[in-house]
Amino acid sequence: MKHEQPTNQITSVPILVVDDDAALRRLITRRLEKEGYQIIEAETGAEALRYLASTRRYVLLIDHRLPDVTGLDLVKEMHREGINPPFIMMTGQGDERLAVEVMKEGAEDYLLKDTELLDRLPHAVNRLFKNMTYQEKLHQTGTALRESESRFKTLFLESPVSMLIHDKDTGELIDANSAAYEKYGFNSMEELKENNFWMESPYDFTTAREWLRKTDQEGPQEFEWSIRQQSGQRRWLQMKLTPMMIDGVKRILAAGMDVTELKQSEENLRKTQKKLQEQNVHLEIEKQRAEAASEAKSQFLSNMSHELRTPLNGLMGMIQLLQTTTLTEEQAHYIELSLHSCKSLTNVVNEVLNYTSLEKKQQILVEEPFSPVTLLKEMITLHQTTAAHKGLTLHMYVSSQVPHQLVGDRFKLKQILGNLTGNGVKFTERGAVYLSMTTEETDDPQLLTVVCQVKDTGIGISPDKINYIFDRFSQADESNTRVHGGLGLGLSTAKELAELMGGTITVKSTPGTGSCFTFSCHMYLGNPTMASHIETQESKSFKPVPTANEKENTLRVLVVDDDFAGRNIAKFQLEKMSCQVDTVENGREAVHKTAENEYDLILMDIQMPVMDGMEATRAIRKREQVTGNRTSIVAMTAKVLPGDREECLSVGMDGYLAKPFEKRLLEEIVREYGLEKIS
Repeated sequence: MKHEQPTNQITSVPILVVDDDAALRRLITRRLEKEGYQIIEAETGAEALRYLASTRRYVLLIDHRLPDVTGLDLVKEMHREGINPPFIMMTGQGDERLAVEVMKEGAEDYLLKDTELLDRLPHAVNRLFKNMTYQEKLHQTGTALRESESRFKTLFLESPVSMLIHDKDTGELIDANSAAYEKYGFNSMEELKENNFWMESPYDFTTAREWLRKTDQEGPQEFEWSIRQQSGQRRWLQMKLTPMMIDGVKRILAAGMDVTELKQSEENLRKTQKKLQEQNVHLEIEKQRAEAASEAKSQFLSNMSHELRTPLNGLMGMIQLLQTTTLTEEQAHYIELSLHSCKSLTNVVNEVLNYTSLEKKQQILVEEPFSPVTLLKEMITLHQTTAAHKGLTLHMYVSSQVPHQLVGDRFKLKQILGNLTGNGVKFTERGAVYLSMTTEETDDPQLLTVVCQVKDTGIGISPDKINYIFDRFSQADESNTRVHGGLGLGLSTAKELAELMGGTITVKSTPGTGSCFTFSCHMYLGNPTMASHIETQESKSFKPVPTANEKENTLRVLVVDDDFAGRNIAKFQLEKMSCQVDTVENGREAVHKTAENEYDLILMDIQMPVMDGMEATRAIRKREQVTGNRTSIVAMTAKVLPGDREECLSVGMDGYLAKPFEKRLLEEIVREYGLEKIS
């Protein structure tokens, strides 16, 4: 039966069997080889010593009686020569005294040569190899431990981190490194033990012992700790306590990293943050006050603009009505000057309102299809009269690359071009103003870069002023004798609108020769199939107004306005267009009136007592859902903030007419929304 060999047994070490009995030696060899051991045979002690003198490692199985020496003497000779292999002694005539002597010399076992030798031998060899394996591991562990202790001592002594070694039970200081001496402000272990570096609770010795006990029971601990240096100065340490075996005794290693400067920085940061928070609160209060003041100012300007538009509407309306009467040449001239002044005042109000809405960030972009050709024609028509009075000519050029339809904010584009064209006419005394539009492709096939230019032959801009003309309230000519007035908001508003549309405005100018303003923005390509429809609608808008002899096709119009002058001026102007006109003062009356009579067109004011125009429009549209009829409703209002037009259309209105308005705009409304009735 094969005996179980020890785990990790070093079976590669050969067994040297030393015995002069050749027959027994062979039996021993076969028995051990059967167990997997490597065997070498020797007959005498001298032969055994020759083997042992080599560099190889052996395990010996020695017979006590050899021809040239006893087994005990052989062992003593090996020891004298510094050879100490593990061995087992065998004897045929031994006694207890010999066994004691052999064991004293380091024998692993002592076996009698009897009939049971071959059975006992494998067990003895197995024990020997197990013991060898254990001794090998013990040696390795001892070596590693000695190396580890050596490394620890080197680290402990040379580390820049403060290190203390404490007794885990009493808290007594056992050892300290030089970094600890320096950190605590002492020169030796004795000084460190004699002096008190503990602080008041919770940084006292009692609390320190609790941390040592917790480390011993639970393992490593980390925390902040405060110490008192010899100078009395307080320092902060980030401590780490670790249990470890030192010279066979369990100790607690306390390593401390100085974080005093970090703590001070954190404290300074907290103070700074607190100051910043206090400043932020103060700034927030000031910001709210500034916003409230700005809101109050903007609200005042908006209200002022609205309140100015209503009397302006009455004034312009009456002047335009006077123009339709029989006048002398002198009277006609005076009326024309008065109307020109009204338009100038309206432009001022518009600039104030645009400035206010931009300042309040109320501007929004509206994406809608429009004809660029028609837009430029409107610019020409709008400024044609003023240009003609000054003897100027207006020229329009549209590149063949410009599509019939674009999609974008037509109203804001018109505002920008209107401002630039108006300035061109205003600052040009002779020559012409040129308005052009072209497009450029982008990476997106549906997106185009629209480039518009307004060029004039006017007074030009001085080089030292050209960088400031887009600033609010700036004037190219700021002298008391300047010829051309204005608020200085037009170009600023145009620039902000351009930026809102993702575009830019640039200018090139030569004093005395003229200026060229270039505006660019992105717009989408419209639907080409809609171009013919748009052109058709635009062509219809120029149909003549019906005359008085077309009574059978008279347009019935309801004017809803709480302002007496505005209500009656609209009535008189419409009647001169051969319209049949009724008037009411508020939305509730309009709802009742439209229930009793059928109208082709309703001109609806927005801000009115009793019921405003929005609510009245909703009521009329709700009733029409039952009757199946639908009357065109156009807002006629001084409520002209950004988004007001869209709000009017959202409640069911069909159009929008801003006060004050020129008679021709009212005529266009009549043509557009009364077209089916009078055509």
